[in-house]
Amino acid sequence: MIPADIERFLQATGKKGERALSFLGQTSELVEALNSKLGKALLKDAVDRHNELSEKVLNDINSTLDDKMERKALYGILIRWASIINQHEEAKAFVRKSVQKGDEHA
Repeated sequence: MIPADIERFLQATGKKGERALSFLGQTSELVEALNSKLGKALLKDAVDRHNELSEKVLNDINSTLDDKMERKALYGILIRWASIINQHEEAKAFVRKSVQKGDEHA
């Protein structure tokens, strides 16, 4: 059974609201993990390592193929995480705005 407030939200927002709630459900665990103390430390380590490798590779300071591959892999992971976090925040903002708008009309 769907709670009344969620049902009203879905009636007001339609498929877009459905997609936003679905996306939030799918990404909340990753976003919470990255926002934890451990997650922030891992993210910092990944960014620091990427920066270190970028300097080495881009300045061609004895960089190896492994350095280039690791840099590329870290870049892909960081871009993916950033994209998920941004989309998660946009979905949360959409839900908040929609709920506030609904509260104003109630």
